[in-house]
Amino acid sequence: MKKLLVCVVLIAVLSLVLAGCSTPSGKATITVNVTPKSATVLIDEKELTAPVENLLLSKGTHKIYIWKEGYSPMEKEITISSSKHITLNIALEKARRQPTVLINTKEKFFIVLDKKCLWEFTGLPIIVSRGRHEIHLINNWETLHRPYSLIGTFDIEKDTLLTEDNFKKEGPQFPESQLFSPEQFASSVPRIACCSAAATTYSGIYVNETVTLKGYTERAIKVFYLVFPSGKKIEVNTTQGNCDECANYFEKTVTFDEPGYYKIEDKSNIPHESFAVYYKAIPSSDVIKVKDIFDTTLSHLPGDAIAVFEGETEKVKFLIKDANGKIMRNTPIGAYGLKTNENGTVTL
Repeated sequence: MKKLLVCVVLIAVLSLVLAGCSTPSGKATITVNVTPKSATVLIDEKELTAPVENLLLSKGTHKIYIWKEGYSPMEKEITISSSKHITLNIALEKARRQPTVLINTKEKFFIVLDKKCLWEFTGLPIIVSRGRHEIHLINNWETLHRPYSLIGTFDIEKDTLLTEDNFKKEGPQFPESQLFSPEQFASSVPRIACCSAAATTYSGIYVNETVTLKGYTERAIKVFYLVFPSGKKIEVNTTQGNCDECANYFEKTVTFDEPGYYKIEDKSNIPHESFAVYYKAIPSSDVIKVKDIFDTTLSHLPGDAIAVFEGETEKVKFLIKDANGKIMRNTPIGAYGLKTNENGTVTL
């Protein structure tokens, strides 16, 4: 009687073991081993910790994402078509730290990386991906006026220190350095910011001058228009940055062949800013210039502007030329209702 009881118990235990080893029809089990240990494993949005053992999966395609801090993540896709056991042995590679670039300049410049505006200034390290990058440094009006910007292309594979000597100077980033202010991202169109309190609308562009307008504006602006004094319009498209902090970039070469006021309009044809484009007026009589009285190196005052003392009247003869040096004879100058004589001069 005792022998029979033992046999019955052994058979019952064996049945339980066999039942635990079977896999439901149409499903499979998966084991995921990861080096290093304790990596996070995401299987069909279910978050687990490696090693994952004998996880039951249904037929079909399953996405597996594995990551651990300090390592490059890995993504895999498996397809289950029959009942079976799958074992994945995965070794994550240590992540390569992205290099930093530190740009030291005497004064602050605004940093533009690969034509994408950053909310960063020189003097602080920026993180970049490995590879070739164009770095553009443009004027920051919190510091001294500079009639140029800096630009350079660099192969960055490790932490890099750059100084002004590593860049080449580019002519005025905008006419008079700041026709389109790079820092005014809140405006619905690029903002005009130019010259001096006495001539806030004067652009520093002369008639028949060809200028490549470059600048940055908020991401919502896909296009804006430059309107000539005659009403002719030129469309300026922007290139969208690829991050939340990036502004849109624009670049357009324009020949300003009309004297007078130009406007910038948005898509709804609402004018926002205007600026003047005139001929070059060269004094042909004795004058006092602003730089003769003030130290203009420490301010935004236009040193070549003519100074007229309060309460006095100054009449000056000017020879009028276009941007290319051509003397404009018997030509309306586009201001004050004046027209040059046969010698190309006017009196103010």
